[in-house]
Amino acid sequence: MKRILRHSFRNSILKLGRAEPQEPKSAGGFQQTLKSIFGSNNQDQIMSEDQIRSDQEKKLQQQYFEMAKQIQTMQQDNEQLKTNLAAIYQDIKQTIEQSYENKSVQAILDLVPPKSLCHFAIEQFIGSITNPKNENVMNKFLDQALKNCKTDLDKLEVEYYTVYLRKLQAIQSGNQQEFEKCNARMVELCDKEHPTAMHLTAKEMYKVALNIVNGKQKKNKKVLITEASMLFDVASQNGSYHSFYYLGELAEQGELKGGFDLKYAYECFLIAASFDSPKAYFKLAQYHKKGTVCEKNDELVYYYTKKAAELGLVEAQHNLGCMYMEKQIIPYDSVKALAWFTQAAAAGFHHSMYNAARLYLEGGEDGKVKVNMQAGLVWLEALQKNGTINVDSKIEEVVQVIEQIKRDRRKRLRNKALNQKEE
Repeated sequence: MKRILRHSFRNSILKLGRAEPQEPKSAGGFQQTLKSIFGSNNQDQIMSEDQIRSDQEKKLQQQYFEMAKQIQTMQQDNEQLKTNLAAIYQDIKQTIEQSYENKSVQAILDLVPPKSLCHFAIEQFIGSITNPKNENVMNKFLDQALKNCKTDLDKLEVEYYTVYLRKLQAIQSGNQQEFEKCNARMVELCDKEHPTAMHLTAKEMYKVALNIVNGKQKKNKKVLITEASMLFDVASQNGSYHSFYYLGELAEQGELKGGFDLKYAYECFLIAASFDSPKAYFKLAQYHKKGTVCEKNDELVYYYTKKAAELGLVEAQHNLGCMYMEKQIIPYDSVKALAWFTQAAAAGFHHSMYNAARLYLEGGEDGKVKVNMQAGLVWLEALQKNGTINVDSKIEEVVQVIEQIKRDRRKRLRNKALNQKEE
């Protein structure tokens, strides 16, 4: 009897060793073997769960490998696309460079004014999709500009653009030595009273001074502002009309020799605005809104604000949108208001983001802008990411409303389907 039992147990063990539970076909045999040894009815359930888990893992693993393969293929395609685009850009650059070696093209370049060639050089430095950045061509234009100079004033102008572009190159490459060298050459141009060089240098000094907040550096701030105001003054007299805007700002702050002078500031802004300075237009709008040193005129407030907005000043774009909402200076128009708020919001102006969101959530009073909760939520989330205004609770409210709208829509669709079925 013992021999029979021992023999039966050994055969069962051999069967257990040969079983392959990961294969569905042998799963039943494996479970029967366990039954014959342990007599357990629960093992069927355990093995079926293990089998399901194993199959799921296999499927997930297979899906992972397929996705990984697709991603790898996409990356290879993307790299190939980048390589092809780089080759195309290189071909364009070489073609452009070779075209300027042509005698006919050279003959045309000999007739181009130096300042125009300098502007072409700037375009080559910046680059575009159709005209890739090409510093070799940029240098070609600058050399040609110097060659085409007829007066000392032309040479001074070409020298300024050369120094300016070299300075930008030094900033991009992080070459501190070249940057300082360009700054020294820019100061030399200021000594020669080159108006644009003086304006640019004064502007940089003024910005540095405004960023000084430490009390210990107050003396240096005063020195920088004094030197900047002198450069702005000389530059404005030599034809740099954009310098008038900064002279106006300094007069507002009482930083000029004459001290605090709003009337002079207003005159400076008028001159700068005549040369399409958006900031000057915006200043004039504020002056005519208050009517301090000039007439209080709502029409001019609207005109100057609109000019500044059209020239891209985001503060003016926001204010113009508010004008269309306030019904005071101009008639109410929710579409135009939303258009200006959207333009300013796209540039990151957070007050316009909030106003655009509000218009979408509430709709326009004139019915032109319809309620669009989803669009309002987009601007609120952008504002949340910006972090300047806390809109967390507002976002929660809007999300709840959107979810309720979805539930109501689904309910209506179900009712409609049931009614159709009954009919």
